[in-house]
Amino acid sequence: MGSTGIAFADESLINGLNPAGLARINATRFSGAFEHCRFSSKDAISSGLYSFSRLLGISIAIPISIQNGIVISGEAAPYSSVDYSIISNDYDTILQSSRTQNIYGSGGLSRLSMGLSFSPIKALNLGFRLNYIYGRIRQYRNTSYQSSSYLQSRFDVSRYYSGVTYSIGLIYEDLKNLMNISILNGVSIGMTFTTKSKLSVDLEKTYFNIAHDGGDSIIIQHGKNTLPYNLGFGISYLYKEKYRVLSDIWLENWKNSHFYEDIHSEFRNAYRTSLGMEIIPSRNATSLLGKYYYRFGIGYYSTYYSFQGTGINESFIAMGLGIPVAPETRLHIGLQISTRGTTSNNLQKDTIFRISIAISGSELWFQRFEED
Repeated sequence: MGSTGIAFADESLINGLNPAGLARINATRFSGAFEHCRFSSKDAISSGLYSFSRLLGISIAIPISIQNGIVISGEAAPYSSVDYSIISNDYDTILQSSRTQNIYGSGGLSRLSMGLSFSPIKALNLGFRLNYIYGRIRQYRNTSYQSSSYLQSRFDVSRYYSGVTYSIGLIYEDLKNLMNISILNGVSIGMTFTTKSKLSVDLEKTYFNIAHDGGDSIIIQHGKNTLPYNLGFGISYLYKEKYRVLSDIWLENWKNSHFYEDIHSEFRNAYRTSLGMEIIPSRNATSLLGKYYYRFGIGYYSTYYSFQGTGINESFIAMGLGIPVAPETRLHIGLQISTRGTTSNNLQKDTIFRISIAISGSELWFQRFEED
């Protein structure tokens, strides 16, 4: 449903958006997801294609007290990724020689999380999550000159990041009785907040054959980068146990982020909004297609990037299926198509196809059975 679900709590879902969404889980649940992405990129004069695959994450949730909504969870998932390759041909005005630069980027950040939910009253779910962010990002630049007077050079930059953030969340599921308005039957609201974090950065810069005589040098530095807080609000509406509609909005305060290095990018505050719908199968469905979950979503992301005064925005549509493969196991298949950026002002526009496959299941743990 386009990664929407801040206000969604259900026994069949490990909610990675809001830790309060764990509270309805009534059996130990497992899930894992895989994604394949294909990018079609173009600018004013050229275009290119590239693709990659990655693990979207694995998670487990274990109910401790079903009556009180106490559930603990663990999750490992990517936080961000870097993967690019650029070839640049230009003229070095200082060395008075034409040059070719091959620029590569790889790596990314990952997230390890531990969550806890509980329900102090029947309709109110609360949650807390500890997030450890870590990972290494590498950048390489190989430069060769047309003139034989200069050696080929290589510049490598490696940054290792680590830090902690905290997330809190709530979901209220009974607005009808709270406000005594019958039209609010089936409506839930949710909120989640993640603190900002100062990531420790270990930076290593290595220069190969920079000098005319082929000398190498290494520079090691340490500093702090700031991840902004993010705040999310969501609403969910369940109609006749058949149709579920969800909508979320996320806000991120990137404009005030601090980087100890000189970052040659313009950052702005970001927001993301999405709308999703799920058609839930009838418990008595007999046909194969009648047992599937059908999902649709749309969204818009005003990213934190801005270049030459032009903001980089992304729009997407999504669709998916939930296929029962066993009584407590489902296979989820999703497709998302998005466009990001613009070719104006010598910038790049991407068309992105994402195909995801996930599996989720449950099993009874820590249950006591009576013996005859």
